[in-house]
Amino acid sequence: MMGYFPNGTSGDVYQEEYCSRCVNWRDSGDGRGFGCPIIDLHLLWNYDAVGVGANKTKHEALAHFIPIDGINNARCLMFQEVKPTTTIQYKYCSRCDNPTIDAIEKIEGVLCAACASKLEKALLAR
Repeated sequence: MMGYFPNGTSGDVYQEEYCSRCVNWRDSGDGRGFGCPIIDLHLLWNYDAVGVGANKTKHEALAHFIPIDGINNARCLMFQEVKPTTTIQYKYCSRCDNPTIDAIEKIEGVLCAACASKLEKALLAR
């Protein structure tokens, strides 16, 4: 089963519990930009992936990263807690050349989460 956020409050609670403590969370600090590709996909695909006529591919993608644990949303598969003693090891994305700690190995090379998300969206659009 896929993690589901039925309203903004449940999404906010989840982001406070997990996302805000994760090394993958990005915050511009100016109130205009924050998040990560996983939570972004949940916000974009949540309604498409449930109910009658649900998109099976979107449902499986969302269920993979944030599954259901009983009746609650489980911890995201990409969650890596920020700790004061955490030593961050960066790799560089083969597409955008940005440093990333959450490198994803693909046939196309090492990708950051943003480029991997764009690649997945392009493949799903075909």
